[in-house]
Amino acid sequence: MLAGIKLVSIFGFCDIRNFTDATEVLQEGVMLFVNEIGEIVHKMVDEYSGAANKNIGDAFLLVWKLADQDTDVNKVTGEVKPKQNARVAQLCDMSLLAFVLMISAIKKSRKMIKYNTHKGLNERMPNYQVKLGLGLHLGYAIEGAIGSYYKIDASYLSPHAKMAERLEGATKAFAVPMLIHQTLYGHFTRKTRTILRCVDYITMGANPVPCKLYTIDLDIEKIKLEDVQPVLSSKEKKIARVHARIKRNNLRMAAFNS
Repeated sequence: MLAGIKLVSIFGFCDIRNFTDATEVLQEGVMLFVNEIGEIVHKMVDEYSGAANKNIGDAFLLVWKLADQDTDVNKVTGEVKPKQNARVAQLCDMSLLAFVLMISAIKKSRKMIKYNTHKGLNERMPNYQVKLGLGLHLGYAIEGAIGSYYKIDASYLSPHAKMAERLEGATKAFAVPMLIHQTLYGHFTRKTRTILRCVDYITMGANPVPCKLYTIDLDIEKIKLEDVQPVLSSKEKKIARVHARIKRNNLRMAAFNS
């Protein structure tokens, strides 16, 4: 029984499209289906300085936490906001890049071929392809443990964490794979803002203040299948993960110090 911690984070919500139909077709195989997608999602988020928080059946909650020195706290109201600086901009760019590469990795993954060409899935949904819906938002949350003696989960509670889920849900209405809230857009680097497109200016949820929604247009049909990867032993996989973690940390240091 501990109080939570207020912090600022980038929240990403990732949902597998047409999951109900896929579950009914794949039956017991749906667990392998979700975990193979989850492996790609978690890998991309980890490589770009984020962390996977929750797996909710067909959805994943992903978090990029801002450091304390990159947030401002109003001592009167307790309001916490991100600073406008290079480190925050780089982390925001990393969250978007992770989502873009996630879409690319799903498209070129050889593991996904068996689902794209699955007879049952294509009979149920002609020309089936594994696709994700994605929402990205920036705001505060209360980080803490939710549960009891029997089960505890690390959770993020706030309207901003929920907004990422709402954004993902709205991707279907706008027929785009990803939606980004204007709050996050305002903290991207200038170069990143130039490649985003404003989709609409609307109110969302109970908030009466209109906000702009952005997306990024991707031509994924030009992506080619990845090369056949060599089969590694358990020891080789462990070494590869360590090398990847060192490379990730070096890239992060270089990005934040540039």
